[in-house]
Amino acid sequence: MKLSNRESLVAAGLAVAPPRRVAAYLRVSTVRQAEGDVSIPSQRNQIEAFCQARGWTVTQEFIDAGASGTNPARGELNRMLDLACGPERPFDAVVVYAYSRLYRDLIGMETAVKRLNKVGVELVSATQPSGNEPAEQLVRQVLAILDQHTSVENSKNTSRAMRENAEQGFWNGSTPPLGYKAVEAERRGSKIKKVLVVDEVEADTVRLIYRLYVHGDASSGLPPMGVTSLASWLNSQGYQTRKGKQFGVGPLHKILTNPIYIGQGRYSIRNSATGGKHEPDQVVHYDVPPIIETTEFEAVQQKLAMNNPKVTPPRVVTGPVLLTGIATCGICGGGMTMSTGTSKSGKLYTYYACASRAQKGKSACPGIRVPMPYLDELILKAVEERILLPERLLDLLELLLARRAEFASNVDARLLTLRSELEVVSKALSNLYRLAETGELAIDEELAARIQARRAEKTKLEAVIQRAVAQAAPSVPLDDEKLHRFCRLVRERLRCGEPVLSRNYLRSVVGRVIVSEKRVLIVGSTHALHRSITEGKFSANGVRGFEQEWRTRQDSNLWPLPSEGSALSS
Repeated sequence: MKLSNRESLVAAGLAVAPPRRVAAYLRVSTVRQAEGDVSIPSQRNQIEAFCQARGWTVTQEFIDAGASGTNPARGELNRMLDLACGPERPFDAVVVYAYSRLYRDLIGMETAVKRLNKVGVELVSATQPSGNEPAEQLVRQVLAILDQHTSVENSKNTSRAMRENAEQGFWNGSTPPLGYKAVEAERRGSKIKKVLVVDEVEADTVRLIYRLYVHGDASSGLPPMGVTSLASWLNSQGYQTRKGKQFGVGPLHKILTNPIYIGQGRYSIRNSATGGKHEPDQVVHYDVPPIIETTEFEAVQQKLAMNNPKVTPPRVVTGPVLLTGIATCGICGGGMTMSTGTSKSGKLYTYYACASRAQKGKSACPGIRVPMPYLDELILKAVEERILLPERLLDLLELLLARRAEFASNVDARLLTLRSELEVVSKALSNLYRLAETGELAIDEELAARIQARRAEKTKLEAVIQRAVAQAAPSVPLDDEKLHRFCRLVRERLRCGEPVLSRNYLRSVVGRVIVSEKRVLIVGSTHALHRSITEGKFSANGVRGFEQEWRTRQDSNLWPLPSEGSALSS
């Protein structure tokens, strides 16, 4: 049996110092990493052999699995350094397989070494030269610089490979958004390429979220909801996020604003090192199967923008200005607000002016200024002559109706799959009941759990089918009488002389008015237009404020007048 150096000295009767107490530090960059000389078991074996040969005792082991060597915020590393520098100092040296296991950057490495040397704890590498002599320090620093360079190059190569992977339409391995799952598409050697496909059960939850936010649910008497009230309702009904947690305002807002649900996947939106957003030209776009109609997604974005108190405060809804909250500057995209001026004769003039220019000066925006009466009349006349014509409205809505018809047919196809799945689950549940009743299977905890799981699956599928049936229902047809009635009603209300009421009806047709130096662009949502025509629900009925909930009593927040809410049905 081969003896260590210390054991040999003891056997010879010579006095030796007490064995050095050692802390072993082990690290791999990813949890899956287990190859070559950098796996955890390999590092441990090398360190133990190194210490045994010198008669050192490994008293503690610190492992950071799945932690980058450039990241100083490592739990076990910091715990080890705190213990080493504490009053008890439970070890005399820190042994690593290689310096790169402790740090992959020069500054981090030297800071840790100085901190350990200050309290008399030595850093030792089991495979590289160690010590505090000038030449040994130089070797350690050169190795740290090389490790840092290698880390940067590896990061660049990995980022480039992941960008190429995304450009080819493959998923890069993070948790898919709610409504999608990653499935194997092909293999390239040992590499498995995955793509996103729709998870129909979860996708139905996503569709429900969008529908409740914009439309509510007439069958159950639910009105359109805000983000907070929608999160509360989902949690009360037992819906959960992908991670099995309750919905919060933040995750729900991400679902409502993520363009992946209309088939527009994006990769490399943010810089993982700084947390800031990449420039638009650095974002990789790829196609995925859509879950939500584009028109419905646009309607959600429009409602989110209108409900954002940072964008549309209460004065925009209740103020006397027709286009406040609608008119935007064509140069900077900021809102346009009322501005006043006085002539030499003392006459007061009103203008729409760029708010960014008024608040931040010319450096923010050169600014656009348009006389208020002129722009108001221009927009009202354009809406009356170019939009509020029955034949023009029908042209605008033809594409929307065609897409809805296509969507309804897709839902019908999905219903067949869902009903087939329900039949399988129902049959399995019936078999379990039969076996339990006949005594062929003893009723124990495992059987009870299986029955409970099948019942929950059946209940969920039934709810999904019920919502799918509602989606498959044909949209309300547009007849000439409805179109003429809508045009006549909105024309009358636009000229009624009450700015708040006029603005409410204008927003049923117009989403934004973009004012440039030489032209004015009117932008609207066909989804909101169709809803206004068929349901008589206008986009800005009533008063909006910062409160999360409406008061249900007839006090400060009054219900809309009957003439407003039921105008189209009368």
